[in-house]
Amino acid sequence: MYLIIPTRNEAKRIGKTLQEYLDYFPDIKILVVLSNCSDNTGDVIQSYQSKFSSSLEYITATAVKGNSKGLAVRQGFEYVLKNKQTDYIGFIDADNSVAPLEFDKLFGSIKQNEAVISSRYLPASQLLDRDSILRKTASWLFRKLVAILFRLSLVDTQCGGKIYQTNALKKIIDKLAVNDMTFDIEILYLFKRYGFRTEEVPIIWRENIASTISTSRAIFFRTSLRSEEHTSELQSHSFISYA
Repeated sequence: MYLIIPTRNEAKRIGKTLQEYLDYFPDIKILVVLSNCSDNTGDVIQSYQSKFSSSLEYITATAVKGNSKGLAVRQGFEYVLKNKQTDYIGFIDADNSVAPLEFDKLFGSIKQNEAVISSRYLPASQLLDRDSILRKTASWLFRKLVAILFRLSLVDTQCGGKIYQTNALKKIIDKLAVNDMTFDIEILYLFKRYGFRTEEVPIIWRENIASTISTSRAIFFRTSLRSEEHTSELQSHSFISYA
């Protein structure tokens, strides 16, 4: 399996994530996608390549303005689909909020589904170190908006831990167009339209204290409005393009 890690200025955290995942999954292949990095993230990855030379690669995503996580993941998918042979492609966030032990839970269902995604909000899930009311409210509003607009029967589209069957990704890769944080919704929406099965798996998830969603009231409201705008644009684009 290939695991994509989109990375933007993660020099302080990417090393720990790489070490833990490559130690836990000795047969996994990791592709780090550098996205608008202005720090020494690339140098850190190169230092780990000397230890995991057969398991770790990196590429640089096309530079764009604004949030480019979706573009980085998509270009990682495209690189693997074009150059590698694998039955499954997954992705995680660079901050290790989904630890290897939790990501491992997804493998039990991937043969029966085209996608298996980690979920922070199922009854059996656990959220650790999450104490901001504003952050909880922003997340709740976003999830409700997604459910209303896309009619996805999923409680957590955004958790940074997913596995897809390669053959299913090949069906939709040319239709992906979203560059920002709502790229997850586009993929899952297309999977639904193609009749692919997606299963959510409860995990233990540790809060990323350096998240880009701030607890400042001003930043909170701007983030909520931006999320609504992006999601509405995606919904409009999806129904027009994929109907």
